[in-house]
Amino acid sequence: MRNWVAQVKALRPLLHGGRTVRTDEADDARLVHGVVAHDGGEALIALVTLAASPVSVPPPLRFPGLDPERRYRIEPIELGGAPRAVQDAPPQWLAAGGITASGRALAELGLPVPLLAPEQALVLHARAVEQP
Repeated sequence: MRNWVAQVKALRPLLHGGRTVRTDEADDARLVHGVVAHDGGEALIALVTLAASPVSVPPPLRFPGLDPERRYRIEPIELGGAPRAVQDAPPQWLAAGGITASGRALAELGLPVPLLAPEQALVLHARAVEQP
């Protein structure tokens, strides 16, 4: 519980001041929604599965609302442990603790995600990084 409270406090400005984003998903058992800071500097995106998926490989997770010209570090947020996945091995970027990619690639191509068990969620934090 202490971890959750600390996460909410750290993310409070984003959660209360950002703009809500959603994606249209072909699978009614999958929801993607989040909050993006007005300056595009960070975002919080949740992938939620409501029921068993009819597919064995889920479609990539796309990140709506990010600045296409910026690069973002994507990292999972641990809220009481990792979500239960149907697959044995998570995508390599997730197993490594994160990945950096352009806002354009994240919006258009997305990232591979694990096939989650019903009633599970994967929450990801995107932070803009300085260009080299």
